[in-house]
Order: sequence, then structure tokens, then C-alpha cells
Amino acid sequence: MKRTLKTILALMSVAWLVAASVIAGCDTGSEPATEISAPEPIPTEDATETPDSDDEPQPVVTVFADLLEDETTVAEVDVERYLGKWYEIATFEIVFQTGCTGSTATYSANEDGTIAVKNECFLESLDGDHRVDEAIAEFAEGEAPSKLVVTFPGGPPAPYWIIELDGQGGDEPYEWAVVGSSLPIFLWILSRTPQMPQERLEVITTRLEERGYDLSLLSFTEQPEM
Repeated sequence: MKRTLKTILALMSVAWLVAASVIAGCDTGSEPATEISAPEPIPTEDATETPDSDDEPQPVVTVFADLLEDETTVAEVDVERYLGKWYEIATFEIVFQTGCTGSTATYSANEDGTIAVKNECFLESLDGDHRVDEAIAEFAEGEAPSKLVVTFPGGPPAPYWIIELDGQGGDEPYEWAVVGSSLPIFLWILSRTPQMPQERLEVITTRLEERGYDLSLLSFTEQPEM
């Protein structure tokens, strides 16, 4: 009986020591119980803080088409890519264009292989009277496809030379062009959009200056905002 009582007391002492060590933690050298915390919330993407790559300005690529050996005009022109509407960005102003704003030129193919030309502008302001002039363009016989001849009703044939052109490949319409003639006193800078990126315009005008064009004669055409 005494032995049993001693055993019970011994077990109680051990149990008390274990309980005390759990409560005190460091008193017996044991590690305290690890506290389990709730998981951190997963951050969600905030559209207002993360920049959208589509909104970042894209670099303007200006590639020049190859020129003929004599460097008068471009060597090749894909007529299908050239057809359509063009906006006049700048020009060496000539008499029959005096007072024109919002000037455009639209080219379409005729069944006989010629090209229909439709020049439009608004006199004095973008709200002014609408003016339309139509002509026919033909490829000059024995010349490169970049050298055409344009004839307006009642007027003599006039050279239409594509002296610089968007050199990017593909099937999409050309984005820009520069038209002149056999004399450096005629010049038109054309774009598919009413406004041309300033970076591109500077590259083109620098090229024209290097080719001997007097840019002090250049007049910029008023066009509607995009």
C-alpha cells in the first residue's frame, strides 16, 4: 500500500513538472508553442498602379525606300499600296493651291490602267468652301513606276515623281510619301493621317535638305485634329 502511494505521488510530481514546463516554456529549456497566424492576403493587380504597355508611346519607325541609281525617285512602287486617300502635310505652295486648307488627294485605279486623281481642299479655313479638282495620272512610258504624268482638264501634262516613300515592307498601304517633279521647286509631303508624328517629319525634312531642297519654301498645311 505504501509502495502504491509513493508511485502515485511520483507520477503526480512528474505530471506537475511537465505542465509547469509547458506553461513556463523557457524554464525547462523547451521551445514555446508556435503561434499559427492567418495567411497573408494575396495582393491583387491594381490597374491604376500598373502601367498598361498598350498606353506607352510606341517608337516611330521611318524607313526610306530605295532610290534609283540617279537618285531622282524611288526605285519601286506597289501601286495597290499607294492608292487611296492622302493628307497633305506640307508643300512648296503653288498658285493653284493658294488659300487651300485641309488638302487631300485620293487615287483610284481605272480599268484602262490609268489612275484617277481627286484633289480636295477647303478655301481659307477648314470651314470654307469645298473645292474639288480631278485629273488623270499615267505611268510615263519607258520610265520607272515612280515617275508618272498627271493631266488636269485643259492643262498640259505635268510630271508627278515619287521622290521618297515609306520603305516598310508588307501589304499594308504606305504610311507616307514625298512627291516632287523634275524640278526641285515642287514638293508635297503626304501622310495617311491628318497629322504626321513630329519625329517622322523631322527625319523626312532632314533627308530632303540633304538632297538639296530649300526648306525655307516649305509651307505647312492646316489639317483637322485626329
